[in-house]
Amino acid sequence: GAFAARPDRVFLAGDVLKARVLKAVDALPADGAPASLSIVVETDLDWGAVTAPLRAGLAETAWADRVTLVPADTDEPAADRVIHVQLESKPTSATVRVQVDDASEAVARVAWLAVLPPVLAIVTAIILRRVVLCLSLGIVAGGIVAVWPSDANPLWGVWHAFYDYLIVQSVCDPFRLQIVAFVFLICSTVGIAQAAGGIRGILDVVTRFCRTARAARVGAVVAGLLLFFDDYLNCIIVGTTMRPLTDRFRVSREKLAYIVDSTAAPVAGLAVVSTWIAFEISQIGIGLTDAGIDVAPYDMFIRTLPYRFYCVFALGLVLMICWLGRDFGPMCKAEQDAANGTFNGDGSPETEADLNVPPRARNAIIPIGTTIAFAFLCLWWTAREGMAGEAAPAGVMDFIRLVLKHANSAKAFAMAGAIGLAVTLVFIGGQRILPARRIASAIVEATRNIALAVVILFLAWSIGAACKDVGTATYLVAMFRQVLNPVVFATVVFILSCLIAFSTGTSYGTMAILLPNVVPLAWAVGERSDLGGLMMATMSIGAVLDGAIFGDHCSPISDTTILSAVSSRCNPIEHVRTQLPYAVVAMGVALVVGYIPVAMGLPPVIPLAAGLVVLWVVVRVVGKPVIVGASPAMEQATASDTLAATRLDSEILVTPD
Repeated sequence: GAFAARPDRVFLAGDVLKARVLKAVDALPADGAPASLSIVVETDLDWGAVTAPLRAGLAETAWADRVTLVPADTDEPAADRVIHVQLESKPTSATVRVQVDDASEAVARVAWLAVLPPVLAIVTAIILRRVVLCLSLGIVAGGIVAVWPSDANPLWGVWHAFYDYLIVQSVCDPFRLQIVAFVFLICSTVGIAQAAGGIRGILDVVTRFCRTARAARVGAVVAGLLLFFDDYLNCIIVGTTMRPLTDRFRVSREKLAYIVDSTAAPVAGLAVVSTWIAFEISQIGIGLTDAGIDVAPYDMFIRTLPYRFYCVFALGLVLMICWLGRDFGPMCKAEQDAANGTFNGDGSPETEADLNVPPRARNAIIPIGTTIAFAFLCLWWTAREGMAGEAAPAGVMDFIRLVLKHANSAKAFAMAGAIGLAVTLVFIGGQRILPARRIASAIVEATRNIALAVVILFLAWSIGAACKDVGTATYLVAMFRQVLNPVVFATVVFILSCLIAFSTGTSYGTMAILLPNVVPLAWAVGERSDLGGLMMATMSIGAVLDGAIFGDHCSPISDTTILSAVSSRCNPIEHVRTQLPYAVVAMGVALVVGYIPVAMGLPPVIPLAAGLVVLWVVVRVVGKPVIVGASPAMEQATASDTLAATRLDSEILVTPD
């Protein structure tokens, strides 16, 4: 499709021009004595249209009042620094040559091969099921594609992939190091709590209420809904704390990973107060400004909530699956294996090694509760400096929004994880129920179990950097940009957002690429239709946010997908295989029952209700219940035999013994 398509040449060239020139401008020292900058652009396209994105980007740099942008066929103005740019556009590619003063020329090209890294990684991961190898292939492919226009030596591409993508943009990135630190710290805290009998104590309390597999599954969903404010925190805490309970009731690791993933990004994306909201509002604000729409960004976000069909349907589907106890696709086999006592994840069902330690729920509640409490406090601590320049908040909700707007969530969670681990060491050590050597071994065991997953996480971030470098998202947007039919516009935007997010594994990156471009375009399309510009823009923003979350939810190279598998002790590829049918069903219903009818003028409440009914019918008709003791021969049993068999959900109580 990328090879055969004809992208919007002006958009593709303009976006590539902006990205490469701004990269060169950012490398110039802007401090010290005032200096002037001249940028000379040569292009065979409409000069004004192609350079418009670059002019907007330069206005936000430190050179804003000292830069001059001129065409190559005019006299160059006198300037201290000069950047010469040659832009070559072809039907399926855009090539930019940038030369700063007398330095060597840098060449960058975005062409149809931009889709190769994510496609190669995703397809080979699904086929080979060796995620480290497949992600590495995608990263190397990105490095070769990126350097090919200037150096056809593939070895240089391999070095570029290793050094720039993996080392510089992943391993040495402060935000990502803080996320990894939080993962290790919270897993260490949970490991100590488990060794101290805390998890067993919680299970003894919860078991009084969760007496069936259905209750365990629904309890995991409720836990995910309660931790709505951040997807990373949700993935780690819900998976690690609920896994022993779901293991006890023979719920598969794949099902737990699906529950964790489905209550992470979809919930955080819908929440009016979360760590996502500041980024979402900032990107919406850019699009509203470019389109000249006089609506507050947060107000526009609230307006989009009725059009968030995928998030609503994904949450509705996971609740139906857990309550009805029916599954379809590869999840059926995973649930059947777990019901028969065979877990396909990392290791055997959760066991407590220190059985001589008395079960005490407080040994888990206090460490984990301390971590969560300090997560809120540290969010405020990291936001203090940014809040100093804001007006005094009008109320509690306004205060929370300001905190989340200016907070550094990764730093805050890393700090909270460190404090939580310190409190755990003091609290558990003070009880003298575990020797120091056993506490140390609990930390080692907990962190060793996620070491491979952290490697995968770094590789996922690296392939995201590769996709950005070769222009994967830019090329996909340029391909679909010319679809201007009002009825199908929001639908195409939703599909495009899903495709970009699934290919790159990043919802934030998808929002950053699409929202500034989609909002002005949606306004222009809506003005020529019965829906109106504001309605089309609102619906399209919801479609972008929904599609971005779909990719974050189920892409095999998404960080939250991997974190969900890690915390649930599930193989990441098996998690993707078993979850993908559910995500695709929710996405398909959102597309057919949601966005298309709304684009035709139907109020969103009707598609929301109709979509939930359709999902219930799909689960009842297509889904199959889990049968205890089922063998391959039993799967051929008649309907009467199936009804007569013992069902795990309603009749089996797995006791601690």
